Amino acid sequence: MSEPLTGPAFLDLLLRSERLDVEAFRANQLRLLERLCRDAASFVDHYNQSLRPLFANGNPHMGEFLAAAWQDIAPVSKADILKNPKAFHSRSRRREATEFAESHTSGSSGEPFYYRKSILVNQATTTVANRAFDHFDLDRSGDLADIRVLLAGPETGQDRNGEKTWNFSPDSGTHHFFEIRRPVEEQWRWLKAVAPKYLLTYPSNLRRLARCARADPDHGVQLAACIASAEILPPDVEDLIRSVFDAPIINIYGLREFGHVATSCPQTGDLHVSADVTMIEILDEAGKPVEPGEIGEVVATSFYNYAMPFIRYATGDFAELGGSCPCGRILPVLKRILGRRRNQFTLTGGRIVWPIVELGELTELFPISDYQIIQSEAARFEFHYLGATDGEMLDHDAVAAYIRQRLASDLHIDFVLQEAIIPSGYAKQERYISRLNS
Repeated sequence: MSEPLTGPAFLDLLLRSERLDVEAFRANQLRLLERLCRDAASFVDHYNQSLRPLFANGNPHMGEFLAAAWQDIAPVSKADILKNPKAFHSRSRRREATEFAESHTSGSSGEPFYYRKSILVNQATTTVANRAFDHFDLDRSGDLADIRVLLAGPETGQDRNGEKTWNFSPDSGTHHFFEIRRPVEEQWRWLKAVAPKYLLTYPSNLRRLARCARADPDHGVQLAACIASAEILPPDVEDLIRSVFDAPIINIYGLREFGHVATSCPQTGDLHVSADVTMIEILDEAGKPVEPGEIGEVVATSFYNYAMPFIRYATGDFAELGGSCPCGRILPVLKRILGRRRNQFTLTGGRIVWPIVELGELTELFPISDYQIIQSEAARFEFHYLGATDGEMLDHDAVAAYIRQRLASDLHIDFVLQEAIIPSGYAKQERYISRLNS
């Protein structure tokens, strides 16, 4: 694993690596990490000093790699990079550093973040996606419909077909694209016309499309699987997809700067970290690793981004660490992704809660088709909701009592019936937003 591979050979390597014992897997990770850190300390201005504790005598060229010093390396935040992005650009002339693509984040959590991503990262992401299909015993043939934000904008390029195959199989079908910001009725008509085998889109959009399918029983769409990405996957969406399309969901946790980070286990539904491509640490407020069952911030290191290395990068996402998986794969486990700090509520007295944990899935308990809860003050909330499709009225008192029971008894809750829930950057939907933590 010391030299990067591509295509089917890389896929075969990853399928074998996830079945290694703990010591062998960790040794492979350390080889990749050492290679990356030596290069970054030599050719990236920011890391020239900050990574020197990892090498004997502070010498990244000749000094022994000191893995035990890893926890002494301070995590890097997006704010750190925004101060001087060029300090994170590599001056290396090796191919892994010179072949890259430039992109940016949506800016939903602040200023858009422009970054470089080595071509190797995209190749690794494609390989991890292929591995996920192997985990679910899917054959990777047929067309893939991909409904997402297309950077050309919502009015142009909303239907791009035939650009590339989407996996390594010689029988791979066409990768179709459609703009997610177009009305869902247009998306549904397009999906029926394309008739794909696989559908990739946001969980909130999967919910909308499944409702279109339910209202159109003779639609003829036969999906072998749905792939959910870019948002937290609520349980009701999984249940809805299985009932409407009789198809499994592959849940993907990714970061735009990294690509795929974790994919769901077909046996448990928990997320397996692709730790042979991206190393993940879950750290508490003191910067210490959490134990299984505890929540902390996701800190990530991409083994293959030599153009702009992200080493101990504090992502701003929070997750619950899992234990070993009964499926037998050595890959680390995340029980669930909780969101960002703006998705947690700070209540009276300073108590912090994650509403996604405390409140569960309200659409399963009350007649609402969708909702969003916004915190404006410690004890003041707005409950935005869409009415039930069957016209059943929402009992405000019952919902308020449930929320107060799970969060705090002193909450004041204003109910606002909406025609639509407004998404954030890149058309992503957030169920819980605290204006105190934004």
